[in-house]
Amino acid sequence: MSDDIKQKIDELADMIKSYNYTSTELRDKLRSAIPTPFKLDPLLSVTLSFEEPISVDELIAIELFNKHYIEITGIKIADQTILFVFNTEDGEDTLEYTMAIYDNVETIELWQYYLLSLVAPSLMEYIKGKKEEVNKFIAFLNEITEKIKIQNKEQRN
Repeated sequence: MSDDIKQKIDELADMIKSYNYTSTELRDKLRSAIPTPFKLDPLLSVTLSFEEPISVDELIAIELFNKHYIEITGIKIADQTILFVFNTEDGEDTLEYTMAIYDNVETIELWQYYLLSLVAPSLMEYIKGKKEEVNKFIAFLNEITEKIKIQNKEQRN
């Protein structure tokens, strides 16, 4: 009987060692540095709330935030930072994480890249609208500049 118990414990120990090795591999991969995919212009200001929160993989939630359940409920981009707001098992909007993407930041960790990939579709749509808004404002400023040039020419003549 005691040999059977020892064998079960030895098998369990081997399985846990194997899992620990795999967990370490995952942890190293999540924390590996990758080139920053873009720079944030200081003028970019975005606030998005998601009607349908975006689920984050449980392994990432546990490893990085010590939560078994998190979902992204919103993001805010301002001053070259991205603020992620999360629901967790503790309740709504109970966790925040700020990612800085300043001009001098050359790399981010793979798990940060993963978070960006989750919000990318909504963010792209929003930024497209903001770009159109900026282009309209530039066109308006160009009109003003042209009118000023014309007025200055007329005053010289």
